[in-house]
Parts: sequence; structure tokens; C-alpha cells
Amino acid sequence: MPNQAFHRTRKQPRAGEFNVREQHMRYVYAIGACIGLFFVYAIIGGILGWKHGGGAIPMILFFAAVVWTWKAITGTKGGEK
Repeated sequence: MPNQAFHRTRKQPRAGEFNVREQHMRYVYAIGACIGLFFVYAIIGGILGWKHGGGAIPMILFFAAVVWTWKAITGTKGGEK
């Protein structure tokens, strides 16, 4: 089969490495998850009747959740691009 030769010669990424397409999809998933977090935050704020985002503490928690979600999905650590 001609496809077998292609698969044998193609360089496979090492453990923990991702090809460009997989990394781009991770960014797409991360953006979707962060948008989902925003909708959850807005719904909770609306139910509780928060004005101006609920104040400093809920906003800090929201942004911490967004940053943690982004880093967890994209696999980035502090100082990396």
C-alpha cells in the first residue's frame, strides 16, 4: 500500500510536542472555553443582580479562571509564547 510508506517516513512529534495544526486547534478550543466562561459569568451575574461585573473580587476570580483555562488548554507556562 502506498500510504504505509508515507506514514513510516513522516516525522512523528515527540511526547509533549504538537504539530502546527494541533496547536491551532488548541487555540480555537481555548477561545471557545473562555467565551463559555464569560457567558457563565454573565448568567451568574444576571441571576444575582450584580452591577458593573459584581465588584473587584468576582472580576479577579473570573480573570484568574480565564487565565488558568487558557494555560491549561494551550499548554503554555509563564513566560512562554
